[in-house]
Amino acid sequence: MSAQIRIAFWLILCIMQCISLPASTASPARRRSRYSFSSIAFPSHSLIVGMLLAQNKRYRGVIRISNSYLIYEDISNWYTFSDQKERGIVDIRTMQYFLAIAQEGSFKKAAEHLHMTQPPLSRQIQDLETELGVTLFDRGRKGVTLTEAGMRFMERAQEAVDLMGQIKSDMTSSDSDISGEVRIACGESDAVAFLAKVAEELRASHLGITYRLLSGDGEFVTDKLDRGAADIGLLVTSSINNADYGFMEIPAKDTWGVLMADNAALAKLSHITPDNLVGEPLLLPYRASMGSDLMTWFKDKRESLNVVATYDLAYNASRFAKEGFGYVVALDGIVDTTEGSGLTFRPLAPHLEACLFLVWNRRRRPTRAVEAFLEAMRAAIEGVAR
Repeated sequence: MSAQIRIAFWLILCIMQCISLPASTASPARRRSRYSFSSIAFPSHSLIVGMLLAQNKRYRGVIRISNSYLIYEDISNWYTFSDQKERGIVDIRTMQYFLAIAQEGSFKKAAEHLHMTQPPLSRQIQDLETELGVTLFDRGRKGVTLTEAGMRFMERAQEAVDLMGQIKSDMTSSDSDISGEVRIACGESDAVAFLAKVAEELRASHLGITYRLLSGDGEFVTDKLDRGAADIGLLVTSSINNADYGFMEIPAKDTWGVLMADNAALAKLSHITPDNLVGEPLLLPYRASMGSDLMTWFKDKRESLNVVATYDLAYNASRFAKEGFGYVVALDGIVDTTEGSGLTFRPLAPHLEACLFLVWNRRRRPTRAVEAFLEAMRAAIEGVAR
């Protein structure tokens, strides 16, 4: 069986697992059900694997295999296939060309990196811009820079290239020799060390498994999971309420407290109460500032807070604290507060802890590498429980 056919079967199985309705050759129309699925034949040079229509336009599209490339087409304005002509496609190789130019900042350097001449590379990008109807690069004498449309396209192109890499790895790896990339989107937490330990132990038996670490806040993590840009997420939260997510609770907890400069007035205290923070310039986690267990901790002092900034990554916020800009409410263990660092951490009182969960999207079939990592995590968590 050719690699192209194997990939097609794999994709069909993945899509069918996510869809409650059976496959049908009828033209899909807008329906009350959340998902509908249909297969349709296009010209022989390409194979249409299927189409997923969702009420949310963001997920409407065609997944296509053409010359061993995986392509996603946005068809958010399609509700029937009648009288529709085949639309243009963007293949993986063109996306790789685009990403190389974006990384190098120059057509010439990208061509050298890709071991090709510059004229055909320029034509490929011109054709891509024509197909998309947007300008992806601003051309200048000193190189090229991404336009706003180019930055949006770069994120999607990188996801598509990564997905194709995962598919190839999953198709070629055997049960005894599992390989492939595990993409982990992490909220900031000292518990990442637990994941690192499991990854190190797993490497002893599966050298072919590699990891890509994506860092951001909770919204960043869930967005990556929902769009398939991450396989696993680490969330700092009190509970998991999304029915689409499978999860394991990590046997560790993070402690909330306040980061501050060594010479800050509150550094003299052994712990920090809500009263201590009233009127002080505060830097809060962005999502926490909109409502969370942390905001509940402030009780009736919540309306008296002087929030001068919100942040996504604690390290960046700690630089502001070190310069005396304000007090950063953050989790312990993320930023270096040892002697000589210029920073001090004081825990909150009453004591406040954050639970940690490893989560994944159950609507997406995991690769063998991801399955192996999840099994290793499950065994490690059960080992701690015993």
